Amino acid sequence: MKNILQKMILVLPLVSFLYASDGKTLYMEANCQKCHHMDEQYDPRSEKVTSLHDLKGWVLGCANNFGIEWFPEENKQVVEYLNETYYHYTEE
Repeated sequence: MKNILQKMILVLPLVSFLYASDGKTLYMEANCQKCHHMDEQYDPRSEKVTSLHDLKGWVLGCANNFGIEWFPEENKQVVEYLNETYYHYTEE
């Protein structure tokens, strides 16, 4: 049992990374950076998104406004990518 737990602890960060990578792919394919110019100089906390809840709302709003047909799971992946890369908010 202990061996299984040790393996799971090693695999979980990889799963999280791959999940966020899918979010990045979705974000890039949707051409979100056309409006959101995020580079190494970008400071996300100076914008209107002040919590993970706000981030979820903005991602969903943008997807709806621009006709991006993401499944709920894909929307979640984009939120997780943006949060892990730029915002670093904790779960509410």
